[in-house]
Amino acid sequence: METKKENVKEVSKHPYFITCSEHATNSFWKNVLEEMGKGKSPRSIYVCDSTIFCSDKSINNSYTFEKEKSPKISCEEIIKFLQTNTCLCSEEEEAEKKQISRQRKKGEEVVQSWSQIKKKHIKELLIMDYVILKMKQHHLTVEEGINFLKMIRLSLIYRIHSSKDIEYKNEKIENIHGFVWNEKKKCFMNQKLVLSKIPKEQKEIVQKNLSDRWITYITCRLRMLR
Repeated sequence: METKKENVKEVSKHPYFITCSEHATNSFWKNVLEEMGKGKSPRSIYVCDSTIFCSDKSINNSYTFEKEKSPKISCEEIIKFLQTNTCLCSEEEEAEKKQISRQRKKGEEVVQSWSQIKKKHIKELLIMDYVILKMKQHHLTVEEGINFLKMIRLSLIYRIHSSKDIEYKNEKIENIHGFVWNEKKKCFMNQKLVLSKIPKEQKEIVQKNLSDRWITYITCRLRMLR
């Protein structure tokens, strides 16, 4: 008789988790919530009153469930909290993660040319790194590097250069065909571009867009490469 009372007490320690478990999308999370209802929380997780805490000192996070919320919403939020702060995941979720990882890896392997890179900010960073590489090779100042960057951007804006001119390999720009280093003048010359044909106001717009954050980026990257 005493054992039966203890079992009832254990089950009803956190009854709200038991209620939420009925809305779990799979048996794995249903079981986790039921065990939490009995007072058996996952490793590094503990419950005090209506708040779930993570005991990992590197993670400063907690979740307070509100009883006025629907059990379905609370169930989703509790599971999300546990997924974020623990290694818990169902077999289906683990399989999905592996599938996403394989797709990403496959996608990275497929990108073999400049034209396959669709995100503009990634292209800009790759061009910046290419400029920095040339700055290191030819001992250019930050200002000279900015001027070289301006030449590249103008040429791309006016379609003097196209994706076919950018040699992309091993996740970096190997070369941009048409830009040649002039040893005598100590600067890059664009064999494909006649700068005088570009309207002056457009040159100023491009120059203006090379804001302080670009200069800061170049400076920081140069320090890293030293």
